Amino acid sequence: MPNGRSDDFVVNRENLERILNALSPDAMVGEILTAQVDVSAISQMLSTYPDDLIAVEEQYESWYIIHLEPIGTYPPNIEKWVMVSAESPLFEELRRQHHRHVE
Repeated sequence: MPNGRSDDFVVNRENLERILNALSPDAMVGEILTAQVDVSAISQMLSTYPDDLIAVEEQYESWYIIHLEPIGTYPPNIEKWVMVSAESPLFEELRRQHHRHVE
């Protein structure tokens, strides 16, 4: 996967849970490697996430990667990276969170 990181930020776990709870549990919101994931799958991953802050990368100013692994994990576990495209119902809220971080 080429690295087109154009920015990064952190989102509070509580905020991400609130955002996900506002969406339908079966809404497809992203992909993990080659599989699509819905709100329920991300919520399940989030339930075992040990920290309060979650790293999010902006890629090419057009999509995001949510890292559902502790910040600084090495080697990274890309199976816990959720890729969120502009078509996702989660995208606009991530963009709002990102702009709050930048301001």
